[in-house]
Amino acid sequence: MPGEVRSVASVGREWLILTTNQIIRVDKQTRRARTVTPFDGAAIPHGIAVTGSGIFVVTDDGRVLCFGK
Repeated sequence: MPGEVRSVASVGREWLILTTNQIIRVDKQTRRARTVTPFDGAAIPHGIAVTGSGIFVVTDDGRVLCFGK
């Protein structure tokens, strides 16, 4: 897994794993990565929030990145 793990969130049937510069969606049953979403910057520890409309990541330079609607 590239990058350092910064946070893990349980969302329905998936784990969201936030690493330094990507979000990995892992199926809880198969334990396989479903998607990998890279982003520019470096996430802070515990810098993930999940809502009904998106995934938000806070970077070490103070930006808030939104993935979703």
